[in-house]
Order: sequence, then C-alpha cells, then structure tokens
Amino acid sequence: MDVYFEKTRVETDTPTPTKGLRDALGHGNQQQQQQQQQQQQHLAAAMLSLKLPQLFTINQVPKVFQEDSIYSGYRHPRSSATDCILSLFQLTNETVNIWTHFLPTW
Repeated sequence: MDVYFEKTRVETDTPTPTKGLRDALGHGNQQQQQQQQQQQQHLAAAMLSLKLPQLFTINQVPKVFQEDSIYSGYRHPRSSATDCILSLFQLTNETVNIWTHFLPTW
C-alpha cells in the first residue's frame, strides 16, 4: 500500500488485496508454464523413444519380394500399419516412390 506524506510517496510492507491477487495469479501462471514445459519434455521423450522399423537387405527377404538392382532398404513383408506409416520417415527402397505419389495429392 502506498501512503503519501506531503507529496512524498512512501511504500509500506503491508500487502494490499490487489497485490496478493497479482502474486497469486503470477504463481498460477508459473505453474501453467511448468506444466507445459513438462508436457513438452514428455512428448519429446516419447518421440525419441519411437523406434523405426528394421530394414532388410536383399538376402534377408524372400525371393518373391526381391527386386533387381535393389540391394537394401526392404521392409518386413508382414509390416504392421504402424510400421508402414513410420517407414515414411525412413530411407527405404520405396521412399522416393511413396513421396512422389503422396505430395501431389495435397
């Protein structure tokens, strides 16, 4: 609270209701920021722990799936839907083919 004596402002240490409210709101804002930072850290950790599907060489896949001149980058023949989606962000033997067909649809 501010007290004025002969046109001189003197600050007192007694808290005013608005000052207490400002402090409480500021503290709540800090808690929200901390929660947001924790959520971002958890999301980053989850993204880093995400494992991309294993890729195989030509000798590791059945002959039915082997292509001439393609020696590596084969996905597992029985890949799950999740593995297929994750392989979009991995350099496989079909990466260029997938992205050149996918991007024009946008």
